[in-house]
Amino acid sequence: MSQGNGALQQSYKNAIARIHGKNNKVIGAGFLVPGGVLTCAHVVRDALGLSKNGQHDPIDEQIKVSFPYSRSKTPIIAEVVAYEYCKEEDAQKRDTAALRLLGLLPVAAAPVLRLSSHGLNNTFRIIGFPSGRPEGREAVGEFMSALGDDCVQIVGQKGYPIQGGFSGSAVWDETVEAVVGMTVAVDKEDLADKVAFMIPAISLIEANRLLGNIELLDILTNTEASDQAVLLEATCRAYELCAPDGWQQPTPDTLKDQLNSLQEMPLADNQYEAIDRFAALLSLPNLLPDATLSSRLRNQLEGWAKSRAEDFEDLLEQAKKELARSHQTKAAVVESLLFIHVTPVSEKTYPVLALFVPDIGQYDPRTGKGAQPVMAPKAEPFEEKVTAQKLPDLIRACEKEIIQKSPRNLIIHLILPLALLHEACDRCNLMDAQYSFIDEVRVGTQYRLVVRIAERWDDPLYRRFGENWEKKWHALLRLASANAPNAFIRGDGLAPGTALRAELMKPVSYGLKLSQVCKDSQQFQKAFGDVIVSGTPAAVWLRSDEFAGGFNAVQEIDTLLRCKVKELPEVIKQTRSNAVGIAENAHIGHHLSFLWDDITLPTPKLHPDNRTSLRMS
Repeated sequence: MSQGNGALQQSYKNAIARIHGKNNKVIGAGFLVPGGVLTCAHVVRDALGLSKNGQHDPIDEQIKVSFPYSRSKTPIIAEVVAYEYCKEEDAQKRDTAALRLLGLLPVAAAPVLRLSSHGLNNTFRIIGFPSGRPEGREAVGEFMSALGDDCVQIVGQKGYPIQGGFSGSAVWDETVEAVVGMTVAVDKEDLADKVAFMIPAISLIEANRLLGNIELLDILTNTEASDQAVLLEATCRAYELCAPDGWQQPTPDTLKDQLNSLQEMPLADNQYEAIDRFAALLSLPNLLPDATLSSRLRNQLEGWAKSRAEDFEDLLEQAKKELARSHQTKAAVVESLLFIHVTPVSEKTYPVLALFVPDIGQYDPRTGKGAQPVMAPKAEPFEEKVTAQKLPDLIRACEKEIIQKSPRNLIIHLILPLALLHEACDRCNLMDAQYSFIDEVRVGTQYRLVVRIAERWDDPLYRRFGENWEKKWHALLRLASANAPNAFIRGDGLAPGTALRAELMKPVSYGLKLSQVCKDSQQFQKAFGDVIVSGTPAAVWLRSDEFAGGFNAVQEIDTLLRCKVKELPEVIKQTRSNAVGIAENAHIGHHLSFLWDDITLPTPKLHPDNRTSLRMS
């Protein structure tokens, strides 16, 4: 055997574990994988002294494990986290268990990094611990065929005969140079003890994945407060980068579900498992544009990935390249922005200005650099002022002007006084009379259109409640890849100023949803006064009771919120588009208003060129 092969074989030996029973007696074997030890369920049963015919569930029970090829052979405690046992006739035979180690690994103990498929007629090696031989014995033999119960028949040829005490041990394929399965039983009718059976590697994958998930989940949940603040955003970002092309499942809401989903992702064209790439991405300091996990947590994630990857440096390099490609793709997407700012005043004629940003990526919201003034508000009939009746005309005029500048992926921000927030601005028809052969084209179906609250930028309100707004907005962004429903609280039936405000002030309330129309304009404004006080940055509500008031309205709003938070502006646009050609009282898209109040994009009134002090977080 070559020196390289010898090193590989030694690494397999360093993974071999002994399973101890009562009085510290060695009952059987197991082998170390990242996250814990795999062994046979019947070995666990015997170590715990359970009845062979009993129904006792050993999950969470503790047993002792030691590693004979390490420097310290003192047993450490392990906890049973998976246990499957089935020996019924004509059924898929299952006999696997997974143990989570509760103590520190001894020096030189090292996990098996790769489980592989065996080769027919290849030779194998197994180390077991027959009765009276706690130091171990080795058997050598040859693989034969897979059987109908999914086990593989193996035949010992030299060395120690395979017998009791070998169960649970790793089977090493000398040709493949990898662990390819786990010894599970011997043929008791073969008096020469030559014939035995192996559970192939593919049948161990589920237990192996479970151990990896548990270990990684422990790392990600036992974190500092600073990490918890950005962890969901980071894991959602890493999850999306790991998802292969065509992966249809949405990003799960919980970390546990994310890890389970990652284990189901196919390799596609990548040589590394999705969950390993996930951990490597999380260990990168520049995964998020404006936040990072602590160095302590990133080091733990790096250590977890190192324990699993045969070439961690290559895995890390692949993660860096994937992140760089993502940044390049994002930078290549041009998104344009139209601000229309209507200033709150006591009269019913409001001062107005508009600003066009050809590329948000080139826009500095602090200085206004990268933005262009829109001249339509200055021209007749507006003269820099607008009424509620003229607001649709203003939107049409601004859009007609900027369309000459070829905007890309345009999003329109209407910054409106509370008195106008309820207007059906998204229904403004963009088509001139000369194009009578084209049916109505509403601005809200052509572009993403969101409304924002102008009063939020008034000095007294901003100074008092701006911090709440900033915290809630950035918290919402950290949910950007998560599903939206749980981020929005239902405000129907809650009295403004008391019950509604109490709900909105909760740290986990990022948005408001209303399926019942506020009949009283004062009640509507008070409700959105609570939105200002609480800092709530997003809301979805209905303007008309033609559709609202019934169970369907509640269901429809919850349905459209079942998307990733960052996709909401596009989902609202699509919902409005879906209403085209459908009766007013038959589709929610005719009546939908959407607040998306991005504090990082302040009103253009605050730019230095507009002679107003800049207020930015």
